[in-house]
Amino acid sequence: MQVGKLMLPSELVWLIESGWWPTQANAKYQNGAGLVAPEQVQRVSREDRRIYFLPPPFQRVAEAMDRHPSFWLSPAVALRQIDPYRAIDIGDFGIGSDSPILLDFRQDMAQPAVLYLHYDAHRTTRWLKCADSFLEFMQRLQLPLPLSLPEAICQG
Repeated sequence: MQVGKLMLPSELVWLIESGWWPTQANAKYQNGAGLVAPEQVQRVSREDRRIYFLPPPFQRVAEAMDRHPSFWLSPAVALRQIDPYRAIDIGDFGIGSDSPILLDFRQDMAQPAVLYLHYDAHRTTRWLKCADSFLEFMQRLQLPLPLSLPEAICQG
C-alpha cells in the first residue's frame, strides 16, 4: 500500500488487512472505548491516555494542509520541523488533543519513524519521536503483531 510514493510499513498494512486497524465505517467508535489501554498510550506519550487511529485512505501532511489549513498552517504545528511531503498522518491522541501522529520518512524510506506533536507547559510545540519504526510503535502500544515476525522481534 502506498500514499503518493511513500510505502506504508508492512506491519501497518497487516493491521489494516487483518481488520484490526479502524475503517471509515467504525473509526468513530474509538472516541468511546479506545483500542489501546491508557497505560500503553503513555508508553509513547506520557501526557496522553487515549489514541485515535485514522482510517485509510491516509494522506501526506502536504495534502492534509490543503484540507485543514487552519490547523496545519498554524505556527503551533511547527511545520518547519517536518517535511510535509515525506510525512503521513496516521492518528492523534483523541478529541481536542491537536497532537497528530505521523509516519516520518525523512531518515528511512523503508522504515519510517513515528512522531507526534508535543505541547509543553507553555504551549510551545515540537515534534517528538516516539518510535524509531512502526514496529517499535506497535510494540510499545502492545498492538497485535503479525505471526510471521521472528519471535525475538515480537518479544521486543
